[in-house]
Amino acid sequence: MKVSRKIINQKYFKYKDTLDDIIIKFDNKNFETIKKERNTLKIFDLGKNKIVVKSFKVPNILNKIIYTFFKKTKAERSYNYAKKLLKLKINTAYPIGFYVTKNNQLIHRTFYICEYIDFDYTFDDFILKKFQFEKVTRLFSEFSYNLHQKNINFIDNTPGNTLIVTKENSFDFFLVDLNRMKFEKMTFKKRMKNLSKLTTDLKIINAVSEKYSKKINIDSDIVFKKIKFYMEKFQNNLNRKKKIKKKLGIG
Repeated sequence: MKVSRKIINQKYFKYKDTLDDIIIKFDNKNFETIKKERNTLKIFDLGKNKIVVKSFKVPNILNKIIYTFFKKTKAERSYNYAKKLLKLKINTAYPIGFYVTKNNQLIHRTFYICEYIDFDYTFDDFILKKFQFEKVTRLFSEFSYNLHQKNINFIDNTPGNTLIVTKENSFDFFLVDLNRMKFEKMTFKKRMKNLSKLTTDLKIINAVSEKYSKKINIDSDIVFKKIKFYMEKFQNNLNRKKKIKKKLGIG
């Protein structure tokens, strides 16, 4: 595997040879894998810390051309967006760097590296267990409002991409899977669409709507109906895509 480009955060530059070796040996089965779907995530020890290396799926030929000549790779975007989030005081895993490999002069495999977050739950877990319901929905509503006020549109705002860390008598939220994000003025419509991707659970939607509505001074019933409307639209689009992929034999 030939690396064509890499960026390593100054804080971790002393580990550059170790990081190079990790990328080269990434496919070794001895390393702990925490996720293997379209993308593969593995945990490694680095100094006194644990780090996560995310290997993105090899793009198709069209996307290889796009990423080579016209658009930043998902790995580079993840790194840049993580730095920007931290600058805006939004929790995410500390970015360590990214690697890009090429094959026949085109982008082939890309890797994003960050510190491991020792989290307690994902938002998915909260949907299932509904632990400390009032507190979590209140804090999450405040977290979401803070994101939106800072003009952060987290495109992949799905429940697996928000990690929850217990902190004394409270909870902190961390965003992961950052490669799709926009920094833009968050209109009411964009805010509602953003919140609609988290869950189909109407009890949670209602609780978040009540608390979020107080922040933006809009009637909670209006907020609830808008989030529900975009949630149903989002779910219908997901189901449509699944059916198309199944017919094409790619799902």
